[in-house]
Amino acid sequence: MFKLNSSIISYERGRRLLQLLFCLFLAFVIWSVHNLSDDYSHLFQYTVVAKSSMSGKSEDSKSINKLTLRARASGFYILKHRYSRVDASMVLSPDSKLFKKMPGKRDSYYLLTTDIRSHISEATADKLQVEYLNTDTLFFLFPGVVSKEVPVAFKAKISFRDQYMQTGELKLEPETVTIYGEQSVLDKTDSVYTQLIVMENVSTPVNGVSAFTPVSGITISPKELLYSMNVERYVEKEILLPVTMINLPEGYISQLNPSEIRMTYRFPLKSRESLSLQSTALYVNYKRVEGVSDTIIAPIVENLPIEILGYTLYPGYVECKIYPNTKVIK
Repeated sequence: MFKLNSSIISYERGRRLLQLLFCLFLAFVIWSVHNLSDDYSHLFQYTVVAKSSMSGKSEDSKSINKLTLRARASGFYILKHRYSRVDASMVLSPDSKLFKKMPGKRDSYYLLTTDIRSHISEATADKLQVEYLNTDTLFFLFPGVVSKEVPVAFKAKISFRDQYMQTGELKLEPETVTIYGEQSVLDKTDSVYTQLIVMENVSTPVNGVSAFTPVSGITISPKELLYSMNVERYVEKEILLPVTMINLPEGYISQLNPSEIRMTYRFPLKSRESLSLQSTALYVNYKRVEGVSDTIIAPIVENLPIEILGYTLYPGYVECKIYPNTKVIK
């Protein structure tokens, strides 16, 4: 009985100890949150990314030295800033007139922090209350750039609703853009791509605006392009067309196998009443097979109506044999 009472007392003491430890932990958390919510004065360091519109120069540059400033911020932000694995940075866009050229140093410029204090305060307004700036000068390298025109490559993944398809060419405005950068980078760039455009189950004409896929070390102008594409509903039909040979010289006869080819063609629904293929023909030009007695060749389509959106031939080739007229064909 004594042992049982001792076990109960030990259990009760352990339970109370755990409750005490939990209460202490909870009190510590509340105390920490309360203290971290307060503002404190602290030194902060940032790498400054300066954007510039200086003619013939790169668009942006990271500061060679860091900006050090004293400011008030919450304890949470101070901890985040101090223990972050990534260097803190801020992006500024000061007037190009504020950049001063360093004498005797090519592409070297500097900014006085007194000239850009308002930019710094604005860039950090949601995190800091700037008290004073420890760094008086920021140094930058803005290498010279050259330019060239390159074509635009439209990158898209498009699927159409049943019996709908693209008609006409995809229109891009502009079709070429100007890129700026160092000569070594531009030499490796022969086109720029739009960001991937994904469209599904398309059944109406398409138009929109697309940005370009960023290229490291290159500035693209303009920043966006307009694109448009006509989409129509189509009808698909089949027709058997005879294959003939043209320009066959006298004294020769030809044998084409097969002598008829099935054409599957598509045309806009709106043209179904007026479309006619009575003048459409398939032929093989003797001049393309001259000097060869037995060959395989793709026939040419003649007088295809402009309304036709696309077609396929089956089979796509014919066997062509040329014989002197005196030879008997078995």
